[in-house]
Amino acid sequence: MMRTDYTELPPVLNVKDVHAFLGIPQSSVYDLFHRADFPTLHVNSRLLVLKADLLAWMKQHINENSIIFTDPTFSVGSALQSKRRTE
Repeated sequence: MMRTDYTELPPVLNVKDVHAFLGIPQSSVYDLFHRADFPTLHVNSRLLVLKADLLAWMKQHINENSIIFTDPTFSVGSALQSKRRTE
């Protein structure tokens, strides 16, 4: 189930949380977590990201035409899909 309100996210997210929030395949989330520029936390064998770091990273990587993060009903999945359609 995709979450549409980022304020509902826990402060630390795992792969399943990011998958549910972004609405992208888990394999894509793993790819994201392994990017050199993504703020991944490696805790033992777990891949985690702080919510604040995820949102900051996304602000840097979503084009200027996307919805601003100040809207609590912001849907990242919709913004990413919209960005893909314009590329």
